[in-house]
Parts: sequence; C-alpha cells; structure tokens
Amino acid sequence: MLFSLKKQCRTSKSTRAQTPGRVIIMLASSKMKINVYGKIVEVVKKDNCWRVFYVGSEGKKRLANDLVIPSELHANELLEYIADLCHEWETKTNNKVEILTS
Repeated sequence: MLFSLKKQCRTSKSTRAQTPGRVIIMLASSKMKINVYGKIVEVVKKDNCWRVFYVGSEGKKRLANDLVIPSELHANELLEYIADLCHEWETKTNNKVEILTS
C-alpha cells in the first residue's frame, strides 16, 4: 500500500525492512537548533522524516506544521532550504540563518 510522504512521516514510528521470518528495525535520529532570522526552531530527523518545532522563550516546543522539509533532504542542505522557505521573516536586524546546536 502506498502512502503520501506527509502521512508516512507522521505515522511511522520506525523504518522496517521486512525479510521472510524477520523484521529488522532501523532507527535514525538527529536534531539541531537553528536561528532562522531571529526565530528559534528545532529540526529533528527521526525515522527518515524531518520534523520542525518552534522553540519558545521558556524552552517549550510546538510542532511547526507550516514548515515541511522533504525527507530526502540531507542535513547539510537544511540551512539553505529553511532560509529559502522562511525568507519573509528576514529583517535588517535579523538577517541570518545559523545552527545554534547540533
């Protein structure tokens, strides 16, 4: 059965490779905090899907449903992609997209 990329990324808990009589579970996870034109976001890759969270001043996070990153995008391509996606946020004083932690 085929699922859309969006649905597959939101419902999948792990990537499973099925072989006769065996299920092999491959987990992959990475995350980084990024300053996107003055707004702090956390980008997490888990189970081959990117998820973006807005990070509040108290450290609370909420899912950023308006920022969708294709799962095939590599980590080294994230900054440029997010900068292009969020270019409307840029101001004269907040004109950078940079990794804060990884």
